[in-house]
Amino acid sequence: MIKFYYIRVNMTQTNLLIFQTLQPMEQESSEKTASDIPEHLFKYYKYDPKYNESRLSGEVFLSSPKRFNDPFDCQLEIKNNARDVLDEKKKNSVSEGEWLVHKLIELGYQKKEVKVVSNKLLKKDEETTNEVYDKQLQKIGILCTTSKYDNMLMWSYYTELEGFCIEYDPKLIIHDLTIGFIKTLDYYTLNHLYNTKKYHMPPSKRSEDSNKQELVETLFNEKDIEKVKKVPFFKYKSKVNTLNFIKNIYIKRVKWRKVDYNLKIDDITPFLFYNKNEKGIIRKYYTKSKDWKHEEEFRFFISLGGDKLIQLSPECIKAIYCGVKMSDSHILEIAYLLHSKRMDHVKLLKMETKKGEIKLESKEIEYQTEEFKKALYDFSEKIASK
Repeated sequence: MIKFYYIRVNMTQTNLLIFQTLQPMEQESSEKTASDIPEHLFKYYKYDPKYNESRLSGEVFLSSPKRFNDPFDCQLEIKNNARDVLDEKKKNSVSEGEWLVHKLIELGYQKKEVKVVSNKLLKKDEETTNEVYDKQLQKIGILCTTSKYDNMLMWSYYTELEGFCIEYDPKLIIHDLTIGFIKTLDYYTLNHLYNTKKYHMPPSKRSEDSNKQELVETLFNEKDIEKVKKVPFFKYKSKVNTLNFIKNIYIKRVKWRKVDYNLKIDDITPFLFYNKNEKGIIRKYYTKSKDWKHEEEFRFFISLGGDKLIQLSPECIKAIYCGVKMSDSHILEIAYLLHSKRMDHVKLLKMETKKGEIKLESKEIEYQTEEFKKALYDFSEKIASK
């Protein structure tokens, strides 16, 4: 049995959250300022040798709502508002049918199908409405995180107490999800967004939201151009247009906010398409039953990001919390992975039951003891000999 040395970590729940300062749920906008980004966010994982390395290296999965274990999550009955949105677009000089054609192409419809589908939508055909909504759900990518690293229920059913919980830097998540998402897009989609949707234009000409305009300037800069230049599509694009594209992807495709737990079927009629003059996007994607309230969920949402693997930077990971029942050998494996990937900035902690109370607390594992160094060396030798 290895004797681990710990440093007690004093983190109160008050220090963990700034959710109280977030925009109230009554307001529909999910656009925030930099001051609204939480300081700490976490995600629980089972211990799985097949996925441990990728997860501990920053890989995350943007799940389609169709994979969720809550049958009501993002999957309520929908109201077809295609005609209303189209009429509103016409007022803003959008040519008739252009907006709807673009939306259907983004959902994967072939050009030869678009006219038939759009006509049925405008006639409010129920079968077509449900089909389009199903495609929407498949195309949506959601990363679910939480404000709590010490929730016993989540430790139990997400990790069986033997897994781990990763603490992420929320601001870096927003940045890295945007860059990583761009890298996953195929040429057809990139060309559609760049040329048809004019994502190469300055963001100020595509969005009237001052909050997002301000935040996007703090999140992205010229260094990000090189990160997407590896994508062949951007090889001959100007630096200015490429940076504009990155910023517009964030402004138009990336959303984030906490989940509201006041789901009442009678009060919610989500719309099929987003319209800034109608309320619905929060109720559609960020509202759950109060049965899930204990999770204190915070979501990152990417349109067209459904079922995509995104690679976050190593700097995005701040700490790893090991479960109460995680074995010494598994802790060593995690420490070895972090060391081998030069992620020395990541804290490694162990969850324990708090004496005299029914709650969990974390203690930081001290890397610098000779006993731990020897155990880690022996483990690395064992790995090398295989």
